[in-house]
Amino acid sequence: KEVYNLIKNKSNILDEYIIPCYEPLHTQSKKYIVEDIVNVLEERGVI
Repeated sequence: KEVYNLIKNKSNILDEYIIPCYEPLHTQSKKYIVEDIVNVLEERGVI
């Protein structure tokens, strides 16, 4: 719930990054995806 709030409401990276980049992201490892999303959240000052 908290993670969803971060990626959907506080940063909107769900709609602006994750969904549009689904094709290349879904071929990556879980670790890579988590690190990538954390990097985007940090770049946007969310975390």
